[in-house]
Amino acid sequence: MRLRIVLPLAAAALALLPAAALARTTKVVPFKTVEGVPLKLTPAQYRKRLGKPSHVIHVDGKVAEYDFARLDLSVQFDVDHHPDRADFVGVVVGTFTRKIRFHTVHGIHIGSSKAAVKRAFGKRCRWNVGQCNIWKGAPGALNSSSFNITFFHGKVDQFNNQYVFKDF
Repeated sequence: MRLRIVLPLAAAALALLPAAALARTTKVVPFKTVEGVPLKLTPAQYRKRLGKPSHVIHVDGKVAEYDFARLDLSVQFDVDHHPDRADFVGVVVGTFTRKIRFHTVHGIHIGSSKAAVKRAFGKRCRWNVGQCNIWKGAPGALNSSSFNITFFHGKVDQFNNQYVFKDF
């Protein structure tokens, strides 16, 4: 008797989860998505898509950052120039990140060496203080975007996509 009650309740609970929680991907597409999550959405759109963030940072009353610990994902918003739109989506470096196999379409993953990144991206990488930055458009220019790979002790430990809504 109990089993008959529990199964419908479990199915109902699964139906309430955001789609991203069920269809998790570890794919990173430069300039487009991290874990299937794109840039330029509003905080409300991210909450609808990913559920409640584990941590929220506000600046001057505006949402500046959402962290989704269960997804190892961080989303940051440009509160100065284009309120309510994400200009950064990236893998959050932490305890769980090293266990999850985030990877690019080029085969680069958390834990890849600098040599592997150099082979995959070649001269497109602009090296800056332990980071490979690849730009689409002029660096820092209006409507340009970048794909960034960060290293710790010579191994990839973070991916992120950024977008420039307004140049400085």
